[in-house]
Amino acid sequence: QAPMAGGAATPGLVTAVCKAGALGSFGFAYTQPETMQRDAEAVRSSTNAPFSINLFVSPQPGAIDPQAQRGAIDAIAGYHAEMGLPPPEPVKPPYSPDFEAQFSVIEEVRPPVFTFHLGGLPAGRVRRLQSLGVKVGGSATCVAEARQLEALGVDFIVAQGAEAGGHRGT
Repeated sequence: QAPMAGGAATPGLVTAVCKAGALGSFGFAYTQPETMQRDAEAVRSSTNAPFSINLFVSPQPGAIDPQAQRGAIDAIAGYHAEMGLPPPEPVKPPYSPDFEAQFSVIEEVRPPVFTFHLGGLPAGRVRRLQSLGVKVGGSATCVAEARQLEALGVDFIVAQGAEAGGHRGT
């Protein structure tokens, strides 16, 4: 079962997939560390089957100038007004949860499997997770990316094509 960031991979779904004999997977890219911990514990309390946790490892952008966001804000302002919502405001960082805090949860939870998308994980972190008994996999969408992952020492490579939800894990 694909990790599916954004809440689609609930503890109930991951548990059901595990109990059916497949690898249930959390997509925790947008999930706060406390929720990651809670959801992993929920699966562990329901089954002894292995499960996976996935994170995005792409660098986070710095602050985006509010003027640079003006076109997008103006494009949706009418919909906000139509729905009786307050006018949209520029977004402010951080744009996602703190990766360091998320990674600390991975080290603490020690899921049987950890995967990453949208970049490379430093080799030291790959080895750290492996030393904790975690199988580590990364996403590749071409041979060059697969070779980079092999050089990092991952345990397996997730070969991902355009049919994976219409996006690529690079």
